[in-house]
Amino acid sequence: MICLLCHRQFTPSLDFRTFFKPERLCPNCMEARKKDPIAEVIPFTNGMIEYYYYTEEEEIDSITYSVRCHLIEKALEMAVCRQKEINFLLFLETDEMKMFKSWWPFLKWPGITIFFSIVRHDFSAGRNGSNF
Repeated sequence: MICLLCHRQFTPSLDFRTFFKPERLCPNCMEARKKDPIAEVIPFTNGMIEYYYYTEEEEIDSITYSVRCHLIEKALEMAVCRQKEINFLLFLETDEMKMFKSWWPFLKWPGITIFFSIVRHDFSAGRNGSNF
């Protein structure tokens, strides 16, 4: 069988439970999807930012990115479960980081803001005056 994410061939383990509905992801992709994101807390004047990401690598290949994209599901689940306590939830990609300064006026409201990204973006430079 061919994995839906990484497109590598694998042999699914078949038993009575999975005989008519075999696994569609290889064991490596299944294991990668189980990993929880890394969490950081970034305090700022009016509140804090909870930042969740998967890897500190600056660039990842498309297969790794596909495996990690289930973070979107976790982000939406968190938004629904914590809707009364968070102000803003933003999924950060490279394009959003290029326009981050235009997002900042919306993020200055008091309370908790949540950022999600596949790769880690460094906000420490912005804490010295440009963004925070």
